[in-house]
Amino acid sequence: MGLRIYLTSELSGNNAELYSRIQELETWKNNLTQQIQDMTTNWNELNVSRAQWSIDSYCLGNTESNVKNLNKLNQELETKKNNLTQQKLNMETNWNELNISQAQWSIDSYCLGNTDDKCQPCQFGWFLSQPSCYAINDPPSPGWKTWEEAREECKGKNSDLAVAQEITEEADYVNAPEGPADKKATRPEDTKKEAAGTVDTKASPPVTSELSEDNAKQTAEILNLTSRIQELETRENLTVSCDNLTQAYTVSESNVKDLNAEIKTLTTQKDGLTKQIQEMETNWNELNVSRAQWSINEYCKQGEGMFRNH
Repeated sequence: MGLRIYLTSELSGNNAELYSRIQELETWKNNLTQQIQDMTTNWNELNVSRAQWSIDSYCLGNTESNVKNLNKLNQELETKKNNLTQQKLNMETNWNELNISQAQWSIDSYCLGNTDDKCQPCQFGWFLSQPSCYAINDPPSPGWKTWEEAREECKGKNSDLAVAQEITEEADYVNAPEGPADKKATRPEDTKKEAAGTVDTKASPPVTSELSEDNAKQTAEILNLTSRIQELETRENLTVSCDNLTQAYTVSESNVKDLNAEIKTLTTQKDGLTKQIQEMETNWNELNVSRAQWSINEYCKQGEGMFRNH
């Protein structure tokens, strides 16, 4: 009887200890399960944050690169604008110097060296046959030109190649004070290499090509500037689909707006320079016409072959 009680008591103690151990193990299992779930959640969040970091780094890098490119192009446009402004100033200076030099040329060519104190209607080396001035070119045979070549040479001197329409008119040319001229090359139907013939011009100063060359350079610069502005405008669309870069986008958009404003300003200045060049070319053409008319009115009486005193 005593043995049974002892065994029962011993088994009850072991069962209580096992039950306690089972509860501890169950608690540890639950804790480990929770830790595994937490670690899985953290792992997923880490993957998401890494992906977002990659997107942020890529988008921000592209935005900064685009802003740098825009700044570089803007600096180039500023340089072009400054060059255009300087060329405009140089053109105005050349314009003023040209007016002075042409006025002096008119005096030297038509007035100086005359013993009768009169200004002549034709420059030195030319003779008057109303209503035009003529010069005769009679080179040796190696210097003969075709009709087209002779006319191009005359056009380069602000003149035109004279054509004798009648026999009497040709005789007048040949009997001019400066001597005879070979008239074969003055006829359009002549295709052989002949002398250049008589050159016809009005009593007005020749047009220099200096301003035309400057205008050509100016036009080339404007076309180049227009091309660069168009290239810059095609790069204005810098919208990047990255929602988490609000601060970076704000800075970039502000820079882009500033650059767009500068582009509009440069475009307006370019248009203004283009308009000024066109006005100067128009004034230049009108000035040539008015100078030619002034020379005729100043040195010749209407309908008479007389000269006015200067």
